[in-house]
Amino acid sequence: MRTAATVKTEGMTAGRVLRLAKETTLVLGMTLFLPFLVHLLPSWDDSPLGAHLLPIFYAPLAALMMGRMGIALGVSLAAPWINHLLTGMPPVPMAMMLCLQLVVFLLVVQWLHQRRFPAFSLGPVGYMAALLLSCAVGSLLGALGVFFPLQLAGFFGHLLTSILGLLLLALIGYWFSRQPPAPA
Repeated sequence: MRTAATVKTEGMTAGRVLRLAKETTLVLGMTLFLPFLVHLLPSWDDSPLGAHLLPIFYAPLAALMMGRMGIALGVSLAAPWINHLLTGMPPVPMAMMLCLQLVVFLLVVQWLHQRRFPAFSLGPVGYMAALLLSCAVGSLLGALGVFFPLQLAGFFGHLLTSILGLLLLALIGYWFSRQPPAPA
């Protein structure tokens, strides 16, 4: 019986399907493991260390820079919810916000990458756009009486908190731009 999944994979060799499965598993594993690892470390202020280092953005950025936008988007939509189911963290409103941020981040980075913006700027600009949009959505929802973890009033505070993470995203973008392209 032909399903959408079999029609999609009919033109793919078994080796390509296996390679995509390995890549997806690796990106998902890193997207789940890095934030978990970072949150085990103590923070130097009252913000969680993840808000400083932005570890959930690293593997999706790397996947996108290797030409795997589909994997990056799928993992970005799944990882916050898988973490929530496994650990109870992040709370549901934060998981929703992270999904929004990750998708906007990837769309902006992809758009900038296609227009040949400097690789070191892709991650930081993508994160700033995602943060701004999620803060705007949070303010709109807050005005409607719905709780959302971010508000526009806190945009610059969140941006300052994430300076170290922005630098790490710049380094990741720069490093991956120096690597040979991944096979299709």
